[in-house]
Amino acid sequence: VDAQRLVRESRPHIVFVELCANRVAMLRIAVDEPMAHRDVTTADLQAALRRGGVAAVAQLLLSDYTVRAAKHIKLEITPGSEFAAAAQEGIKHGAKVYLGDREVGVTLRRAWAALTLWERVKVFYSLLRMDFGDLDEEMLEKLKTTDLLTEMFQELGKELPNLIEPLLNERDRYLAYRLRMCCAMLANAAPDPH
Repeated sequence: VDAQRLVRESRPHIVFVELCANRVAMLRIAVDEPMAHRDVTTADLQAALRRGGVAAVAQLLLSDYTVRAAKHIKLEITPGSEFAAAAQEGIKHGAKVYLGDREVGVTLRRAWAALTLWERVKVFYSLLRMDFGDLDEEMLEKLKTTDLLTEMFQELGKELPNLIEPLLNERDRYLAYRLRMCCAMLANAAPDPH
């Protein structure tokens, strides 16, 4: 995995990963194992709704979409395994792992709040009807080199421009802020050269 090789060769003090505390379990996945997946059931959707409301349902459906898309295009790594590979390699070499992303539920709740009722119906309909059978070889190859979730949000953003601000722009600003905090922490820990 490229992330693993990069960390091994650069030996950073901190490995910054684009995950929040709620998704930290992804850091423990086996990098070389095939991804496990089972279809989302009505019971799964009901449990997610009880546990975390619409944001939890959306998170479950997005996660399911990402795994199904990766399997359909025969992606050879599990989505998120690059984070696990980098973190695991960093820990081997004494690096600290810094979680840089905003809690996914916050992002999804803000996105949901930005939508009109009709746009919300369209989002759920889009998530539920996603089918990969219509993809041609050219599109499959493109998806192998693109962040699947980003690609999906860009497509949704064309139909639902209100999604772009909370899903991409706000989140990017949050990631940039967390990266600055991580750099400041590293700078403050560095020995004074004088």
